[in-house]
Amino acid sequence: MESKANMDNVPIMKPNKTNRKGSLEMIQDFDQVFDSIGGAGMFQYCLFALLGLNSILGTEIIWFNFIAYKMDHFCHVPELDALPINVQKDVAIPDGYGSNDHSQCQYYQSNYSAYSDEDFLQWNRSAFLQTKPTIVDCESWTYNQSVFVRTAVSQVRSSSNIHN
Repeated sequence: MESKANMDNVPIMKPNKTNRKGSLEMIQDFDQVFDSIGGAGMFQYCLFALLGLNSILGTEIIWFNFIAYKMDHFCHVPELDALPINVQKDVAIPDGYGSNDHSQCQYYQSNYSAYSDEDFLQWNRSAFLQTKPTIVDCESWTYNQSVFVRTAVSQVRSSSNIHN
């Protein structure tokens, strides 16, 4: 059995020069199909350009997911730089709202230099909160760089206000 389609004697409508309705003729060669329907014209070139432009712009939309990825961040507290991020959050960052487990724009104001690193590693958050520490707004931020190191979002603020 033949798997290839036989293009011999395929009927198609070919415009007739005497009337615009066309007449049924037999195509003997596949190249005659292009002769019948015409070659590439202005419409085909415009369509090709639009499809090409769409594919170029489409890739930029995908890149946006990586370039403008919203990095998890919290307030930078310089006295806690030597500590792991999870300890910094537990010691100085208030609980967050909604889907965030910590605040991204506020921190507890305290004299953190009065404590040692051992004190922070064994931090009792409940006892600390009993002292009713003041909550203040951030002036600089620390970004979680476990997914991306730099994105447009992390670079919006001046580099002096961003800490890793």
